[in-house]
Amino acid sequence: MPYLTIRHTAELSDDTRDALIYELTALTARVLRKQDALTAVSIENIPRNHWAVGGRSLAEQGQHTAYLDIKVTAGTNTVDEKAAFVAQAHALLTRALGPLHLASYVVISEVPAEDWGYDGRTQAARRQDGPHSYRGVLATA
Repeated sequence: MPYLTIRHTAELSDDTRDALIYELTALTARVLRKQDALTAVSIENIPRNHWAVGGRSLAEQGQHTAYLDIKVTAGTNTVDEKAAFVAQAHALLTRALGPLHLASYVVISEVPAEDWGYDGRTQAARRQDGPHSYRGVLATA
């Protein structure tokens, strides 16, 4: 049950936005072994003059940037999986948004299983009930 938040400064067409959502969902399933049916993605466009790096707005610098934060349950991925995700997600953002400022981040936030969940149940409670306790959502591990 990952949740991805993307903030960026580029202008996106609807088709590019939809493709980015699809590709990030597929990447999350492929590299981090997460269920695409439970992967949530939100995208927010921020004007370049509202985003600064090094004390100067990106509008001044004539550059674009992106920040991707993915929340996953702590301990569910290896160091190698996380490194592969960071590299591949950054490459995907660059393809979708164009050249990015060096300070464009991909962050994997690991949340303890007892500290988050969906459909009113924590991930820890779901683990106790077994891998197929998704109330009608098929597990696609």
